[in-house]
Order: sequence, then C-alpha cells, then structure tokens
Amino acid sequence: MRDYGVYEHPTFFVVDENGEENLGRYDRRVNSEVVTDCFSGSVTGQRMVGETLYFLNTDGVDIDGFVMKPVGYEPGKRYPGILHIHGGPKMVFGPGFHHEMQLWVASGFFVCYCNPRGSCGKGNAFADLQGKYGEVDFRDLMEFTDEVLRRYPEIDADRMGVAGGSYGGFMTNWVIGHTDRFRCAVSQRSIANYVGDYLLSDIGYYYVPDQQLGTIWEHPERLWKASPLTYADPVKTPTLFIHADKDYRCTLANDLEMFAALKLHGVESKLCMFYGENHGLSREGKPSNRISRLSEILHWMEEHLKEEYKTLQAYTDGLEYALHRRVLAECVPEHLPRLNLYPLEAVFFTWRFQRTAATAPRHTGTAEAFTPRAHLLEKVGSCCKYTK
Repeated sequence: MRDYGVYEHPTFFVVDENGEENLGRYDRRVNSEVVTDCFSGSVTGQRMVGETLYFLNTDGVDIDGFVMKPVGYEPGKRYPGILHIHGGPKMVFGPGFHHEMQLWVASGFFVCYCNPRGSCGKGNAFADLQGKYGEVDFRDLMEFTDEVLRRYPEIDADRMGVAGGSYGGFMTNWVIGHTDRFRCAVSQRSIANYVGDYLLSDIGYYYVPDQQLGTIWEHPERLWKASPLTYADPVKTPTLFIHADKDYRCTLANDLEMFAALKLHGVESKLCMFYGENHGLSREGKPSNRISRLSEILHWMEEHLKEEYKTLQAYTDGLEYALHRRVLAECVPEHLPRLNLYPLEAVFFTWRFQRTAATAPRHTGTAEAFTPRAHLLEKVGSCCKYTK
C-alpha cells in the first residue's frame, strides 16, 4: 500500500505490482477496512490509467506527473490536451480515480497533471511556497507541459487547455496572465486578489500573511504582486469561471473581479455561479449542480479545442435556424411578410431557450424578454415541440 501523505484525507490507495490503483480503498479512520470498491468503469465502460512521467526541472528538482491518453487512442492521430492543476497547494495527484479527468479522456482529450513545488508528499522544503506563489510552481507546470508535449507528439500544442480549482484556480488565473500558450482555460473557486481575500476569506486573516508574507497594512505590495488580477490586462485566453455563492474559502469576489477584468479588456469569458453551493461544489454539491458544472467545463473545452465541434455547432445552429424559418412559415404564414430579421431572430432564440428549459431550469422565465409577439411565441413553441 502507498500512503500519499495527504493529511486532509488520511487514506491508503491499494496499488498492484505495476503501480496501477485497483480502486479498493483503505481508510485509517475506519480501522483500515475497505470502505469503497466502486468506479468500475467510466461513462464509456473503460477506465484510463495515467502513465507516470518523471523529469528533472531546470532547477534540478525531480517532478512527477501523469498523462492519460484519450479513450480509443490511435497512434499517430492528433488530439487536444488539458493540463489539470490540483488545489492546495499542499495537495498531491496520484494514480487514483478522478471522475473529471475520466470524463475528459472519454471525450477525446489527452489529460496531463503533475505535482509541482508546493505539493505535499516530498517533505516540507518541497512543499514550501511562502512568498513564492506563481514563481517556482508556475515554472514547474510549464516545464512539465513542455516535457509532456515532447514525449507525446500526438498532443496538438496549439489545442491545449488548462483547468484547476482553488489553488488550481489561482494558478489558472496566473497562467493566463503570464502566457498565451493555452487556447482556453477553466478557473474554478479561484483566488484572484489577495488584497481583498485577506479579510474576505474564512482563513484569510492568517493564511495570507503566512503564505504571502504581508497584510494590507504591512507590505501590501507583496499581496498585490502575488495576485493574478495584477496581470489581467494582457490576458488573451478565453476563460470560463465557475464559482459558488457560498464559498467562504475562496470568495466569489475573486471570480467576479477576474471575470470583469477580462471582459473590460475584451477577452472572451463566461462566469457560472452556483447558488447555494460552497467551496466543495465539485465533490459535495447537489447532483444536478455537479452535472451542470461538468457539462459547462466539457462544453467550454470542446468549443475551443475541437475543430470538428465548431463545425458541428455551426451546422446545428444553421439547421435550427432553417428549421425555425420553416416552422414559422407553416404555423403563421400570415405574419411572415411583416417580419423583418430582428423579430425573426428574437422568436428563434425564445424557442431555443424554451426548448432547453426541461433540462436546464435556469433558462426559464426568459421568453418574454426575447419576443415582442406573445401570440407568435405560443404558436411557434407548440410546433417546435412537435418537430424536435
């Protein structure tokens, strides 16, 4: 058995002689008995195991990581990739099952992830990031990405995404402010501004001075220097932000500020807020919200990293628009000559929001804002139910 030394989750993972974790789990909190034996397969019926990757960084430090190939992997074929950054930073990635990454590889992505300096499991010196956030850890992640691309030439370097939550969200914000190498990013429950988080976070009053070596009164420049918001003005990477309104660890204000900064500078960005959820949304949230979160992430990655997805989306949008014109003509031909392009599009978008309401309740109540003709909405909506 291998103990990864993660004090927040005192758990042993069972691995076989090849280092592959068999999904049995022993927990010290329940007298070392097996407490779970689940996740027998991914959504495709296959569970991909990360291939271990070790390399020596430019500072002479050993960094370990993993690379998972996409389900149905074909040698020689080019694939998009995702760099996943763990939280903490005193946390660690291992060969254990991770449902998000299984979803991504099942959707055709390479996924790579590593334990940069700041991670636990290699002693206190390796885990110490005091006053060094965004420096040695950022270099390790970028050098790891370079090494992954060197060893796996099937990964398209021009179609790489980056994602992470909590500290991983902080680092995602930091990455997009310091490099344009990633085509898109997903920042979750992140930190963007240590100046504000010092008094807003439930642990900020002691965590920020300990890790950033300053407060808003003593050495405030250190907090601002370590804040990704400082470097938001040159960002060009399309970014999805995901946050919960009751997250008191990395408060909602962080993503609101980072999102607003990117919008202000003309960067494609989107903010998804989950009401009633907290910092543990991805692990402890309501099932419907957890599914919505995974769907938003996957959609963002596919939209920006898969060329065939863009083609399909354009075709689908065009087909829906053409279908709507036909339905509108059949249902209300007497009104068609008097409709210009604007109201036609207005009714069309109303239908799309109506049609998705059954599976996405958050879209309900928007119909009246999109159409000037309620009687057309009723007729078109009834026909679209029939044709979908």
